[in-house]
Amino acid sequence: MPARLSRYCLVITVAAAILAGTALASGLVDVQISPDTGLSGTTIDVIAHFKQDTGLRTFDRPTYWAEIAVGQAKVATNVPVAQDLTVKEGVVVNARPGDQEIIVTLYARDSKGERYVDSGSRVFHVIDPGPANPLTVTMRVASPERALSGNDVTVNITLQSGAGDKTKVGLYAGLYDPSNKLVRSLTFAAAPPGQGLVTDRIEMMEQNRTEQFASGAFSMPTAGTWRIHFTLLVNNVAHDMDRTIVVTAAKPDPTPKKLPPHLAPAPR
Repeated sequence: MPARLSRYCLVITVAAAILAGTALASGLVDVQISPDTGLSGTTIDVIAHFKQDTGLRTFDRPTYWAEIAVGQAKVATNVPVAQDLTVKEGVVVNARPGDQEIIVTLYARDSKGERYVDSGSRVFHVIDPGPANPLTVTMRVASPERALSGNDVTVNITLQSGAGDKTKVGLYAGLYDPSNKLVRSLTFAAAPPGQGLVTDRIEMMEQNRTEQFASGAFSMPTAGTWRIHFTLLVNNVAHDMDRTIVVTAAKPDPTPKKLPPHLAPAPR
């Protein structure tokens, strides 16, 4: 690429970044927000400290102001800036669910005109509120009370939903040994249209449905009281349940084992 064209492209890139309010960010701006998670419509406190203004063009202190944006949407303009280049402002985050960038941009005005100084950001997570009328989902677990060490067992799950809107439902289960150490995650058949076994079973459940499914086979190698901890998530609200299985050591088989014919000793 010719040098002149390369410089031209660089100028366009920098100009576009300036218009976006994120030009040449130093990475030294400390932005803090509180809270950092909430529903759309949450009011947050934004505090930004700008380290220094490296673009001073006169001996007189410029007039500073700041702007705050949620993504590309400006939510506060002409925000006052303290003597130490600190910005403090409360803003409302009206945005779709997911991670939203809170951007604070500092500007200056002196006898030579206005200029961009620096910018910084922090991520605010907007919680998905889910349906207006989420389902009520009950869970029943059928598991063996006792088992022999090393033998495969399974548990059966029944989920039953009531009236309401289609709701996100998730299920996870962990197996804990007698010392209360997590040994493994149980697996379940994936909700349609998924296939195979999964450790986190997630589905969008319809109202007034009953679903039954079993876990994958698992075994407990040592004697003692084992625990299965189930977590059912309904519209991101956790419901916990425990089941215990008393495991006894399998007795050795007293029946003598016969050697295969090719290993048996020859008759005398």
